[in-house]
Formats: sequence, C-alpha cells, structure tokens
Amino acid sequence: MEAVAARAVRAAAETISEVRSGPCLVLPDDDAVGVSLDIHAPAGPSLPDNAVLVLERVRQAADRELGMTVAVVDIRITDVVPDPDPDPRNKRAVLHDRTTTRPPAQATLVEGVTAEAEG
Repeated sequence: MEAVAARAVRAAAETISEVRSGPCLVLPDDDAVGVSLDIHAPAGPSLPDNAVLVLERVRQAADRELGMTVAVVDIRITDVVPDPDPDPRNKRAVLHDRTTTRPPAQATLVEGVTAEAEG
C-alpha cells in the first residue's frame, strides 16, 4: 500500500512545472499518514510558490486519489535546478480550492526559510 501511495504522491508533485520528485515515504500513523518527499525544483522567485503548490498537490492526491488523511507533509528541496523561464511575469501559482480545514503543512526551502500551505 505504501508503494502505491508513494507513486501517487510523486506524480502529484510532478504536476508542478519543472518539479521532479525523488525519494518518498508514506508512513501510516493511526487515523492518518505522514508524507516525506524530496524534490528538485527550479530556482528563482517561483521557488516558494512551487513549494506551497507541491504541499497542496500532495495533500490533494492523498485525500482524493487514495482516501487518506495526511497529518504531516515534509517536503525537502534537495536540488535547485536552473529556472527555464526566469521572468517572474510568466509565472502563475494558483492554489486549488480547499474544501476541508487542516493544520498548515510546511516545507523547508532553505535553512531558516519555511513556506506554509494552509489546509
């Protein structure tokens, strides 16, 4: 079951332009699961927005595709790759509608910088 969930989580992360997923762990815990995912993401001003989008997509994939409640999402950006389009005017980051109330998920972007996605 964890392998299927990990594939769905990685696929959800890769719906964000230029984001590539790496190792993923989905760990069951009582009524929910914890997700730990490493990603490679493009450098530039869109990096924080992309991290938040990955968090949202991971939560959505677990909820909608797998029927799992996510207690914790840990996204680690393990590599920053060149941004194919560094012009910030060409970037659009839109978070999907949220239909449930959850505690915020967090992603550590670089040491000392954290992005939050409200759930």
